[in-house]
Amino acid sequence: MSFGHASGRARVTIALPVYNGEDYLEQALGDLLAQDYADFDLYVSDNASTDRTPQILADVAASDRRVHIARHTHNIGGYRNFDSVIQLARTPYFLFAAHDDRWDPRYLGRVVEALDSNPRAVLACTDSAVIDEHANRTGKIYPAVHTVGRDLPDRIGTLVSQFAWLEMYGLMRSESLRSIGPFKSYIGADVNFILEMTILGEIVTVREPLFLYRMASERVTDHAYYASRSPMSPHEPETYTSLVKHLYRTLVRARLPEPTLFAVRRTMVEAIGIPGGEWFAAIGAERRFNGAIASPQAAHLYVAALLDEAAATV
Repeated sequence: MSFGHASGRARVTIALPVYNGEDYLEQALGDLLAQDYADFDLYVSDNASTDRTPQILADVAASDRRVHIARHTHNIGGYRNFDSVIQLARTPYFLFAAHDDRWDPRYLGRVVEALDSNPRAVLACTDSAVIDEHANRTGKIYPAVHTVGRDLPDRIGTLVSQFAWLEMYGLMRSESLRSIGPFKSYIGADVNFILEMTILGEIVTVREPLFLYRMASERVTDHAYYASRSPMSPHEPETYTSLVKHLYRTLVRARLPEPTLFAVRRTMVEAIGIPGGEWFAAIGAERRFNGAIASPQAAHLYVAALLDEAAATV
């Protein structure tokens, strides 16, 4: 797979993996190419689409020299298609884009400015507004995490305390992205990716909902897509339980100083082990104990045992 030659002078690489994206692709490309910050190259990796996607891409590439298209000869799976574009991170900054999302014209300029102004930050985001299949705002806003000035346990606590992880689509430093390595191949790998970025540095957030996250009846870039379409993704019936273990294994493998790992472990136990909270409710539904564990102490002990199971397999 080859993208041909790019200018080599842009500050930002935008990478958009796509498979059969004809319904929303033109809107996404239009928004990206209309950004008021124009110093970028846009790479689209077509995962052997069988709909009008190739023609849409050819038309757009013919009209804008910043657009570069490559097409896989066969479907390599969603995770591997994401991973295939990470190699393009040669510019100072890198942005993942999904073909069914949209962006305010000010988005790219604001996150570039945020990274430029925060040398300790590895990732810059805005808050996210949810849109439906018709691109209408639903009124739901997902605030992104903001960890500037916080130590590592606090940064991780802020991350795992939430239950929507759209920071994956923020602007990141390419050198940090390259240091993480290949994209993982399990459900929730995007959350683990954000955790790895959090270990490396701070996340700075612009408190405006300039990223428009499409939540349609069938969102083809969500976890369900990767579970059902990607040959790289084994079936994990305990999605959130497994994710907690994946996250903690990542922290153990990071070889953090022992006091830091201890503090991070305590933070995870307290953030996830909240009876009635979204994390613990999801785990309870998967493990079929639902509301049977009602006290915070018992919930903390349960989560601590999950983390011990994870650490034992590192």
